[in-house]
Amino acid sequence: MNPGQRVDPMAVRSTAVSVASDYTSAGSDFSYHQAAAIHHHVNETINYVPDPRSRNYIAPPEETLETGAGDCDCQAVLVASLLEAIGATTRLATVEAPDGSRHMLPEVYLADEGEDTAIIANDLGDFYGSQGYSTGWFNYETDSSGMVWYPADTAMGSYIGDLSSLSDSGYVDDYTDGSWSWYSVEYHHY
Repeated sequence: MNPGQRVDPMAVRSTAVSVASDYTSAGSDFSYHQAAAIHHHVNETINYVPDPRSRNYIAPPEETLETGAGDCDCQAVLVASLLEAIGATTRLATVEAPDGSRHMLPEVYLADEGEDTAIIANDLGDFYGSQGYSTGWFNYETDSSGMVWYPADTAMGSYIGDLSSLSDSGYVDDYTDGSWSWYSVEYHHY
């Protein structure tokens, strides 16, 4: 599967609805708690297993669910598919470190430029705290059209917005003013 190829979110809709349904308010749209619930579910139920040495294999999301395992790109496609199946907007980011290693992760659109990201951080923090997770900063980036994207990595991240392992591995450039950017990135929109 090509990471730029659109995945049919209906293939995993029943899992997405089951996981997110406890966090649905009457008459409301997609919520931060639903995104966190899906991220948490994949973190808890999908084990990291690398591809065979002979090739890069990106499994369809339903296969990753069935086997309960996958590498970073399999998990990225699964998370993005589950989020899309409940109304979120996602994209896949292929990032590269200075040593040439590559990693794929999903990002989820949670706000527009100018919206109060502290509210999002509080909501996400409340969810993860209720699950027994401790969190750090909820990192995000704003694209040129003003969309605010949060990394939703399950292969190297413990929560939505977690960049600690990615930063430690060289995928993130941290700046002294507290800002950050990917060392190198290519986006694939659903």
